[in-house]
Amino acid sequence: MQLTNFKDGKSGRLVKGNMGYWAFVPNPLEPELQLDMPLVKALSGATLGPIEHQQAC
Repeated sequence: MQLTNFKDGKSGRLVKGNMGYWAFVPNPLEPELQLDMPLVKALSGATLGPIEHQQAC
């Protein structure tokens, strides 16, 4: 493992354990996404759009 690859800390940090090993500790996940009807419709359209386009060709 290259310790320098973990310098930015965007996804987590490295912690040195008692035995000298390094462990990656991830940052907490983002808050749970709240699905409302406009978001569900937008996601559905994004999913179906390529399928509908492919069928039209």
